[in-house]
Amino acid sequence: MQMTTERTSKAMITSEVRTITPNDAAEMLGRNTRNYRPMSVRLVSRLSQSMRAGHWELNGEAITLFANGDIADGQHRLAAIVQCGVPITTVVITGIESDRYIDTGKKRTRADLLRSLGEKNVNVLSACLSVIHAIESNDSSGSMSPMFDNGMMLEVLERHPGIREFTRSAGGRLGILGGLSVTVALMYLFSLKDAELADDFMETLVSGVGPEADPALLLRDRFMRDRLNKGTKMSRRMRGALCIKAWNAYRTSTPLRTLMWRLHGKKRESFPEII
Repeated sequence: MQMTTERTSKAMITSEVRTITPNDAAEMLGRNTRNYRPMSVRLVSRLSQSMRAGHWELNGEAITLFANGDIADGQHRLAAIVQCGVPITTVVITGIESDRYIDTGKKRTRADLLRSLGEKNVNVLSACLSVIHAIESNDSSGSMSPMFDNGMMLEVLERHPGIREFTRSAGGRLGILGGLSVTVALMYLFSLKDAELADDFMETLVSGVGPEADPALLLRDRFMRDRLNKGTKMSRRMRGALCIKAWNAYRTSTPLRTLMWRLHGKKRESFPEII
């Protein structure tokens, strides 16, 4: 354990690198009588998943406590430690008197991390990696917004190094269709199934030239209408489902008269799988 102490005019502030066990975390949460924000179950689950997978690292981000033991910053991380049952080593700062300036800095994004590693097209790349993770995770909701942290992102990039070049080469072509990250990520996954056919599918999608009832043309029409629509835009979930349904029909040479994904009602469909 490493500890430093600094006395201000009003308080004694200490910082230490400490391993917090689930029991420690539960005890700290139990003493927290000054809870400033509602607990986000989704955030706790995401952090817990990251900790359980071994992605959590000592990075200087601290659990910060008031002098009386109340939590100024870190309640979600502590709750995640309890949930996953894994001890985590972190910086702990105690003795502060005000949390006025906690969490006021700009949060570092996944794109920022990729940029620091020398990657290009980082905004599109990070978003595409998130979509690929959602598909590979068999997210039953098809939300396209899975629990996804930096460690998971780098693992997906390691498994799919080809997405780097694909975002560069295909991103410019597909930009006219809107919803770039979902479209690019799925075209990349289609190319892993059949590279030549995926290129033909993408060419028809971009050019708008093809036979009647071509699934790629129906998809293009949906995307272009959505792009021109000044009202509510198509969700990432809907865009992904339509894209996969069109590809599946294209790959099986199944002509389509309409392209739809039933999200509600008696004929509600599950999120499609890529074939």
